[in-house]
Amino acid sequence: MKRDVKTFFECCFHVADYIGSDPTNSLTTKQVTDSVLADPDLRICEGIANTSKHSVRRRSEWVTAWVDGVTKRDDESADVVIKWKTDQDGGEEDALELAKRCYTAWRSYQKANGLKTMLS
Repeated sequence: MKRDVKTFFECCFHVADYIGSDPTNSLTTKQVTDSVLADPDLRICEGIANTSKHSVRRRSEWVTAWVDGVTKRDDESADVVIKWKTDQDGGEEDALELAKRCYTAWRSYQKANGLKTMLS
């Protein structure tokens, strides 16, 4: 379950690379990534993806985030906790709720930038 949750957030963050590399729009990867880092939920998503990749985040403004625990409810479901921190603050998130908010953030980004093919 931990691996699946990490994989979701890694793929969710990498949507920025997809959009930035898509020749059908004029957005650069940097423009998209800057937007990601401006959204609090996608910023945690980025933290999960890059903490998973690098283990340790070296800059104080970066989010360090990880899957902290999985509590099995029954054979088909579980509660998953994401923890995150920066030098200034930190918190705890329900993974499913965070995933929904990240999806909504990408949908809003898609609409705001006239992207027709992403997440359709």
